Amino acid sequence: MAFHYHHRIHQYMWPILLKTIRCSRIIGHLNRPFSTITTTKLRLTINHSNLLCHHHHHHYHHHQNVHRTLFTNCMPLSSQQQQLDTTQQQQQQQQPLANRKVDPFKLVQNDLDNLYTEIKNELKSEMPELEQISTYYFDGQGKAIRPLIVILIARAMNFHMTSNSDLLNSQKRVALIIEMIHTASLIHDDVIDSADTRRGKPSVNVLWGQKKSIFAGDFVISKGSQMLARLNSPVLVSILSEAIIDLVLGEFMQMGSKKDEKERFSHYIQKTFKKTASLIAYTCRAVTYLATTDHGLQEAAFEYGKNLGIAFQLVDDLLDFVSSKDELGKPAANDLKTWPSYGTGFICM
Repeated sequence: MAFHYHHRIHQYMWPILLKTIRCSRIIGHLNRPFSTITTTKLRLTINHSNLLCHHHHHHYHHHQNVHRTLFTNCMPLSSQQQQLDTTQQQQQQQQPLANRKVDPFKLVQNDLDNLYTEIKNELKSEMPELEQISTYYFDGQGKAIRPLIVILIARAMNFHMTSNSDLLNSQKRVALIIEMIHTASLIHDDVIDSADTRRGKPSVNVLWGQKKSIFAGDFVISKGSQMLARLNSPVLVSILSEAIIDLVLGEFMQMGSKKDEKERFSHYIQKTFKKTASLIAYTCRAVTYLATTDHGLQEAAFEYGKNLGIAFQLVDDLLDFVSSKDELGKPAANDLKTWPSYGTGFICM
């Protein structure tokens, strides 16, 4: 059984992960001139063997560290690595830029410091209970992976700009919007799945019931739409509207599957793009559109978000299959309720 399990993982999962994870070296371009980024068209690479080695030996033990490896050349961010001593820092500074290890979380920490505070300010309402439900998941306990990706892309695209530029501020607003859309989908997901917990605490539907939770999710999306309208860009509205449409289509696809095994896995990947990766991909395109008219760069940013989003969801689904409730902060194997559309279960059978 163990051999068969690993055989299926290598047959289906690693080829996709290796294809998608190679995008995650985009953070290296933040230390290069903008002209270099334009010339390379975001041509990104990654050490595949490090990825396989890390995932094989750690068995996805801690989901946040595993997710972080998608952005840090597959190095878990331990406290030792986050607190390099002076000698190590000096040695690193002497290395060529291309060989330096970069922590993307530190690169954009200042940009994300007030993320949840700003979102909560947008969700102010004359109805206190609606505001309470709507802001419940914006407690700083999420990974904020989506805003992180967006700001990294933004910083790469407008390297020549100052942090106080109107351009970067608009891109930060897009980062807030994507987190709001994503969180609204979590609220609706918890209602659909009758979930009991989310991030280690009671879910919104447990505390306030299904009807109020649905309205709260709608309220978050509506407020995000208001923010988008204030950016005064029909193109941005069009781009992010596609993401929301895909999100709904992905949720609908999750309710069904295909009888044929090959079609079933293809269905799962397509569903994963629409439900998870599409939002990341279109938002990467949106912030790139704000920075440049180069359609090649816009498409490269879209592909980066698409592939990284698919990889992220594959890892998340596998963690649900192999991790405990304490590690996940939610019931383990909860996604198996959506079988047969649940792809990781299909891989491991």
